[in-house]
Amino acid sequence: MDFVIQMDSARTLVYMRDVGLVFNEPTCVATVIDKRGRMVVQSIGNRARKSTMNVTWPISDGVVSHEEELPLFLREVLSRLSITSKKPSGIFLIPSSLSAAEISAYKTAVYASGIYNAVFIPGVITQGLANEVFVTQQILGAGPACSVILGHDKIDICIIENHQITDGGTVDMGVSHMVTRTVVHMRHIHGIDLSREEAADALHETRTLFTGDQTTTRAMGRDPQSGTDREIAFTGIIAAEILTPIYQKIARAIKKVINGRPIPIIIGGMASDTPGLGPFLSREFGHPITIAPKSVLSPITGAATLLSDSTLLQKIVELC
Repeated sequence: MDFVIQMDSARTLVYMRDVGLVFNEPTCVATVIDKRGRMVVQSIGNRARKSTMNVTWPISDGVVSHEEELPLFLREVLSRLSITSKKPSGIFLIPSSLSAAEISAYKTAVYASGIYNAVFIPGVITQGLANEVFVTQQILGAGPACSVILGHDKIDICIIENHQITDGGTVDMGVSHMVTRTVVHMRHIHGIDLSREEAADALHETRTLFTGDQTTTRAMGRDPQSGTDREIAFTGIIAAEILTPIYQKIARAIKKVINGRPIPIIIGGMASDTPGLGPFLSREFGHPITIAPKSVLSPITGAATLLSDSTLLQKIVELC
């Protein structure tokens, strides 16, 4: 296998064998129609996001939403990788909750992009490979374990036991929900309009959640009454007001899947590094929660170990 690709509604990551992470940009493509009526790519990723052309986000809520644009996006990504093989092959990380038809849509897009051989694996499994203790429980059957990915739009949860996925679920809540709640809360409670970018930055800068102090970060927004710019002190206490109800919902979703069993839980994904999540969940479950090493990248860095380990790759394929 030459590479690992993780795509979701917001970003696409690519890890190349013997190279490392080579692509980390928005999952979007700007296109135009040429004189022959064909769709032609103008740009992808960061450049496409700023484009004034027709910009499409080909994945929505974890599923393929634009079947024509996704192969074009992938083809452009592959052109940047300098793959020497004439028959490129890769591992694709997908949500564990996809139906057979939804997986088929991914396969169609991938093969249409020129990939010769592809393996499709839930990212909720591969993130455990970033933690040696957890991978033993996951793959070698040392006991049940729960893996959770907090993504852009959804929470993906699965339990692996006796060399198979025994339970799981998906919850419609993720980074985008946290940011939306921040924007709404700041307008209605604190009387200031923040852009989604400002709201996301404020959440990530406020690392004092649940610690009880008043260390702050500054957020620039707009006064909805006067229309003038205004700066506000964004404290850990404000972040707690916003995120505590969301963390409670995350805890309830995990509890529903594990059904009272005191099993190890590992968490990764885009939202796993939000302030205070680990300590909050540890209190909720009564035992330490493992935040995956480099949690935001844990699914793809874990999967990268499979590029040179065909035996372990086969075991994981059998799990799926």
